[in-house]
Amino acid sequence: QLHAHQVRYRAIARVVGGSAAIRRDGMDGDGVTAMSDVNVFSALQEDGYRLGDLQVCRYDKARTDLFPDGYLGHLYLLCLKSKRRSGNGILDTLFCGNPPSDFDSIVSYLAVRPVIILGKWCDEKFVEYGFAFPVITIGDMVRAQKLLVEHLGIERLFCVIGGSMGGMQALQWVTSYPESVFAAMPIATAPRHSAQNIAFGEVGRQAIMADPEWCGGDYVSLGRRPEAGLAVARMAAHVTYLSETALHRKFGRNLQDRPAFTYGFDADFQVESYLRYQGSAFVDRFDANSYLYITRAMDYFDLAAEHGGVLSRAFLHKGQTTPVRFCVISFSSDWLFPTTVSREIVHALNAVAANVSFVEVTTDKGHDAFLLDEPELHQVMHGFLDGCAAHRGLPRRRWAPR
Repeated sequence: QLHAHQVRYRAIARVVGGSAAIRRDGMDGDGVTAMSDVNVFSALQEDGYRLGDLQVCRYDKARTDLFPDGYLGHLYLLCLKSKRRSGNGILDTLFCGNPPSDFDSIVSYLAVRPVIILGKWCDEKFVEYGFAFPVITIGDMVRAQKLLVEHLGIERLFCVIGGSMGGMQALQWVTSYPESVFAAMPIATAPRHSAQNIAFGEVGRQAIMADPEWCGGDYVSLGRRPEAGLAVARMAAHVTYLSETALHRKFGRNLQDRPAFTYGFDADFQVESYLRYQGSAFVDRFDANSYLYITRAMDYFDLAAEHGGVLSRAFLHKGQTTPVRFCVISFSSDWLFPTTVSREIVHALNAVAANVSFVEVTTDKGHDAFLLDEPELHQVMHGFLDGCAAHRGLPRRRWAPR
């Protein structure tokens, strides 16, 4: 039963294998506890690992009394990388730039972090697993999300939306649970990492692991922090999120607070200062080991691998075309997940006669465009979601003008 007010919950599931048996325990206002014997991590079980308590955080707002036939109306599952101070393009689109507490009560959403925190509660203390935690996959993350959705009593999601790694999760959702999703919007994503993607990820991982403060992954227990390595990893990755045009427009070869070169190794150029700032700010909000596990999960993701290497087969359900409606979106200046990769997804969907729309948004903002104010992206999302609502017989969203 979802609540009509905005609230943050903590849902905890026990992973022991077998069938689902969910119950609720009384807790204070910030959480509910669900004990379930659903086996979430089948991939980990293959390696002989078994997890105890799985903690899943969610953020929701919904009204269950406004929807016909028990269908939870416009319920979006948003797969988000992080919350940026500058806002989030997808969230701004859905909520018209207003805080979530202000949006229309007809519209519901469920925002989930796309990853699993590498730690556990023990004797009321949070203890990190460190590098002993088994490698997780995009499929593991989606199974955890599905467990949470089932705990909330949601039988079908109106739309699963995600960009980048969140887009990978959106693709995993529709291939693993097609009957639980009405529509999907994978944005600036791919069905697998390319060799170039893997290479950039490895640069970041090696930067972290080469930092003496990393201590073989046990830095937390030793009171250390591999800040330098994590900052360099972020700097390298951040370059891939931008386009050359955007970098040139914003920085060019402008100098940073100086009239001439110093002929040294300080940040002479504005772009150098910018990247150093991005790296230093990142270490305050992100864990180094989590960075390793996240990038590795993206490397291992391959939607076609379980289907004989044929991507189109991933979009078949019980031998028939997937029932999910798709809107695939790419950005013209994105060289991390270029339009050619999005077209590969679209071609695979076309091969099985799936219901798919495709838009390449013209922008010079690069891969990060889905996190920024991009008017064409807003228009595409509005049009697709309105069309899905009409097809489903649901009330249309009252989009505010932008």
